Amino acid sequence: MCKSVLLSASRRQLLFAGATLLTLAGLAPNPTRAAAPADADAPNAITPAEALTRLMDGNARYVANAPSNKDYSAGRANRAEAQYPIAAIVGCADSRVAPELAFDQGPGDIFVVRVAGNFVNEDGLASLEYGVKFLHVPLIIVLGHTHCGAVSATVENVRLNANRLSVSKPIIGRYVSEGKDNVVGGVYDLATGKVNLL
Repeated sequence: MCKSVLLSASRRQLLFAGATLLTLAGLAPNPTRAAAPADADAPNAITPAEALTRLMDGNARYVANAPSNKDYSAGRANRAEAQYPIAAIVGCADSRVAPELAFDQGPGDIFVVRVAGNFVNEDGLASLEYGVKFLHVPLIIVLGHTHCGAVSATVENVRLNANRLSVSKPIIGRYVSEGKDNVVGGVYDLATGKVNLL
């Protein structure tokens, strides 16, 4: 078990080292340029509360079957250069739950980490840390769903993972304590499409 924990930690460290090296070498779009904190004009330079409002407004549109009219080809060239997600979603791998649709968001708006049961493992944590540190996502939502085959206690699992992420070291917990980020939990109702925040 210790060996697997060390290997997981190594993958997490490699993610950051690789992202940094590729950026410095000019082989990848500069993720810090994508949403630098000083860039007040960046599409995701918003507060955690504003990000949550945008997502919940989108979910209300989804539930009402009145999604925004989207041209998915619009902005494709800009998205090839940088990404500005307004939130990171820890979602379940269940095929019935599509966070981009459930929150009525377009390509590049949400940074999604999916795994059965929406458990935050080391690999998922590394991805979330990348989203917070380099893409400057102001909000993380741990999104469970009703009738989940992976976990029987959906609400408790969502609360547990949201609480763990809120204090996660060294990155996410610090951003949360500084007010730059927030972590919330929610449960997607398969029957209605509504996301209920916990």
